[in-house]
This record gives sequence, C-alpha cells and structure tokens, in this order.
Amino acid sequence: MLSRRLVLSGLAATPLFASGQIFATTSEDSELARAPNELGFADFAGAWDVQSGSVTSLVADAPDILPGQSEKYAATKLTSASEIADIVNKRTNQTFITWFNSNVAGTGPWKNKRINGSRAEANFTAFWDQFLAIRSLTFLEVVTYMAVFINECGGNLRNINEGFGNAAHPGISYLFDTVVLTDKATKRTWRKASYNKDPGKKNLSAHDLLNDKTFCQAFSGLSGAKALTGATDPVWRGDAFPVGSYPHKPGPDNEFLLETDFYKFRGRGLIQTTWRANYRPLVRRILAYQGSGIPAQYRDRWKGMAIDDVLTVSTNADWDALFEDKDRYILCAAVDEHAKAGNYLGLSRDTIAINGKGAGSISLMGERIGGKGYGQKLKDRTRQILTIFSA
Repeated sequence: MLSRRLVLSGLAATPLFASGQIFATTSEDSELARAPNELGFADFAGAWDVQSGSVTSLVADAPDILPGQSEKYAATKLTSASEIADIVNKRTNQTFITWFNSNVAGTGPWKNKRINGSRAEANFTAFWDQFLAIRSLTFLEVVTYMAVFINECGGNLRNINEGFGNAAHPGISYLFDTVVLTDKATKRTWRKASYNKDPGKKNLSAHDLLNDKTFCQAFSGLSGAKALTGATDPVWRGDAFPVGSYPHKPGPDNEFLLETDFYKFRGRGLIQTTWRANYRPLVRRILAYQGSGIPAQYRDRWKGMAIDDVLTVSTNADWDALFEDKDRYILCAAVDEHAKAGNYLGLSRDTIAINGKGAGSISLMGERIGGKGYGQKLKDRTRQILTIFSA
C-alpha cells in the first residue's frame, strides 16, 4: 500500500497502510517496530497517542507555500477529472501522474516516492470523476489530497485494507491488543488503542457481539460459532488476544470471530475508514443511494433495517465488495465523510491562512487526517508539488 518496502511479521513484502499498525523491518525483533507518526505516515484510525517524550521534532514547521499559489490554485472549483487534466496539460503537456513521476518523485520530501501501478492513470480518472461528482474541490485541494494518497498508498487510487501483525502481536491479535512501544531513535513512547476494548464505544467488543442475538443468528454457520456463541470469558471484552488458546491467523478456523468489530471494521479505503462509528455514515449513504450497481444491491438487501443492525450483520466480504466496486462510490464517499467529520475543507486562498494552523490551512487538514505531526509533513509535500508545478 505504501511506496516503501516494509514487512510485518508473517506478512508478505507488500506495502501497508500506516493506520493503526506497527511497522517492522524483515527482522522478527518487535523492538524495531515504530509508530506510523515516527515514519511520516498517517495514523488514519486515530489509534496512536504519545505517552512520553518530546513531540517538538514531530510538529516542526515546514516551509511555507509561496505567495500567489493558494490564490491561484484555490480560485475555482473543479467537477471532473478532465478539468484536473486540463490544468496540468496546459502547463506541462503531460498527465498529472507522468508529470509527478518525472519532476517531483524522488525530490525533497518525496524521496523514494512515486505513483505506481499499471492502471494508475485509469484509476486517477475514475476516482476523481466520482469524487468530484460528490464534492467539488479546488486544484489546491486535489493536489493536497494527492499528497496524502501518494505518500500512503503509492497514488494508485484503489482500495487497500489495513495490514496487521508483528512478532510481538501476531496476526489478528495486533488489532485486538493495546500496544505500547518506545521508539529507539526519538525515545518517545507510543500507545496504540485496541480495536476491541474501546471506552468511547466506537466499536462493540467481541464479547458484546458474541452475546448478541442478531450477530449470532447471522453468522451461526461459520467456523467457531458453536464454541463462541454466548461466550462468557472476559478475555473477549479485553485488549489482550488469547494467543495460544485461540487461532490468531485469519482463516477457516475462526470465521465467526472475524466478523466482530475489531477485525471487520479495521481500515479500508484511501483514508482508512476504521471503527464501527465511521462505517455508520456509509450505511446511511448506501440506504439513500439513488443509482444502480453494487451500492444499489446492498441498499435493497438492507432496506428497512436499523443502521446498527446493518453494521452487525454486514460481513468483511460485503465491505470489501463495496470499497472495491469499480464505480468507486463508497471509496469516494468514505473520503468525503472523513472530510465532513474532520471539518478540514475548504482550503483557504489566503497565503497567511493556508500556511497557518487554523481553519483553511493545510496543517489543520493534515492533523485531522493523519494525526500528530502529519500536518506539517503534508504542508511540506504539497509545497514541493506546487513549487515545481509553478516553476
């Protein structure tokens, strides 16, 4: 998912989203793991908190967007991918992806970053056509979003699900557990929240669902249902997975448990939609959907159901199908819902405001998308694109 090569214990050498996960090298030593914030990646789930140590280096101010750029590129709302293409082509005679890879990739804050994938051009057009039909954006906002998407998933605008597991927290235990680690380089200690034990009730615990009639009836035919239906063991309401006592690798032995919230509502999409609470507005969108295709199929299937009942009986396969739909409605709707919840659009035309940390700034957008320290990194990455584009 990301454009670097990092391996989590037990997973293939595939780039992975930074949302709510520990990163490690090919070593099994979990002490090499680092919070995504330390590596310049987004904590989309809002799962990581600094427990101790200075955050000064994380939030150091990036260079400013140059005068005149926000005024120019935030002046007009765009409504289709062709309008993005026109702006870029008139200045560069290239597509955005070709221009970025030729001129920006590998420079400054884009070291070791480029837009990858054989279908990247087609995905770019399809995504922005759908998204801009939902919410119009300025060219400045498109560029800033692309700075997020390129950094986190290589800029190939398609769904990828959150990765999980490392040596200390193997397989699905990583999502279930509370994780505390100290970064060797910065001496900061970080805590990742459990997706199962959630005081804010963004998710229901496995214990809640294993004792929920609607859930148990919906998934009674899955492996593990007989053993776990009505389970009273307090471990299922906690934040330490019973590794060694129950299968921790997702597979045919634990299908029933995998439909509970800690696993089902892990991150999906380009701005990793995580937690039951953040899937709820997507159900509302589906139930109100006026079009055809896959969202319409789920609208008809879930018609008349309460939203939380939909969330309870929906499956991992349902959400994968919705996020991976070729029409990209839910992929785009999830980004739009995140922007609504975070209230970070639109970006200001004013040079002072765009470079500040308040309303209308890139810094605020970044902090609300990616967590502690992400705002200034996003500003720096966006500035690099705009500076080269305007040269």
